[in-house]
Amino acid sequence: MRDTGVTILLVTHFMDEAQRLCDEIAMIDDGRVIAQGSPAALVDRVRGAQTLHFRLGQDLDPSTIAALPGVEDVTVEHRMWTVTGTGHLLATTAGELARHGIIAEELRTKEPNLEDAFVALTTKEDA
Repeated sequence: MRDTGVTILLVTHFMDEAQRLCDEIAMIDDGRVIAQGSPAALVDRVRGAQTLHFRLGQDLDPSTIAALPGVEDVTVEHRMWTVTGTGHLLATTAGELARHGIIAEELRTKEPNLEDAFVALTTKEDA
């Protein structure tokens, strides 16, 4: 229907659904429109850190990864690493691991999404 020029109004609390289906979004908080734009534009407004999760089968000093450009935080617990940062985080981290001859296992990435944008835009400073 959208392709024929019909405007469809979708009201949802499911941000993944809105991100997938909508061309334009108006976020409402406490009865007021707090942000409006395409899903990509709203995510870009609050573009935050990316997160990498991976397991290493061998030892590596966390400061090696922490010193990389864009890395904001590194935690290691039971060989499971969480690296948070910005920029080309995945490529930079993978390149450094490769330089040490280490392959990351169980690698997962998390990029900011529309739900992250909604939370960031509706979080009150005094709450």
